[in-house]
Amino acid sequence: MPAAGFYATGLNPQRGGARVRKICAALALRPDCPEGSDTTCLSRDASLRRAAGGISGFLGECLDLWLESLCMGLMTHRPTRPLDWLSQAAQRIEWIPENYFARLDLAHAFPHPAPIEMDVGCGEGAFLLAIAAANPQRNYLALERMLGRVHTVARSLAKARLDNVRIVRIDSRYAIEHLLPPFSIEVAHILFPDPWPKRAHHARRLIQEPFMRALHRVLAPAGEVRIKTDDLPYFRWMEKTFAGISNLFAYADWPSEESYPITDFEEKFTNQGLPIYRVRLRKT
Repeated sequence: MPAAGFYATGLNPQRGGARVRKICAALALRPDCPEGSDTTCLSRDASLRRAAGGISGFLGECLDLWLESLCMGLMTHRPTRPLDWLSQAAQRIEWIPENYFARLDLAHAFPHPAPIEMDVGCGEGAFLLAIAAANPQRNYLALERMLGRVHTVARSLAKARLDNVRIVRIDSRYAIEHLLPPFSIEVAHILFPDPWPKRAHHARRLIQEPFMRALHRVLAPAGEVRIKTDDLPYFRWMEKTFAGISNLFAYADWPSEESYPITDFEEKFTNQGLPIYRVRLRKT
């Protein structure tokens, strides 16, 4: 990468510390990974990850997202070694969009056209696995930030031979606000989002008015949002948020629990005797 490229990415090797200089060194094109090469360049990606390791907080999150977008093109080419059927199926389920800065073409993500439901933060995948298996006539898009969970869930879905699910490793807020096309989602499931209980962290909560407005845009006509939480203060926060957008959503009755799978978190909280708070909203 030419020197100007470092400054274009916001990394200054002259003014940065030792870790920034390591990242810049890792970004330099290696002899075994020329620009435009079709090789996997896994060694360079590994160098980037090692160099970025240890940076925490907001800067770390931004750097991780930036490295992910930078290396995404490198990771679209899989290793050439033969893969077993389970790994191949898991790779099909783990969807890597071609462009993280343009609206997604969901029609080409699934093998068969069908209404799409979305699992926002699928966690360990118990809910996603159960609802996708029970409704093969529908497609499911899962958003998950943690890479380990993405791989685990993809393999679990592959073992169950479910081809109506695609999971994307991405921040849910970013995907909904910037990537999902309008009117593309029939039902959005937001199950046990992080309550961020400290007052100083409330701005990090997922359920905010701008987020709900973005979610309203991607929902199909009469589309639904289904939310569960075990945190009463967070639920009260949600109610206040919904009151401010009452022109966008209307309350609806919760569907039958027998037909609605539970998450790993819900099973844990229920076993502890904790109450579960639910809300179902319909787009108006």
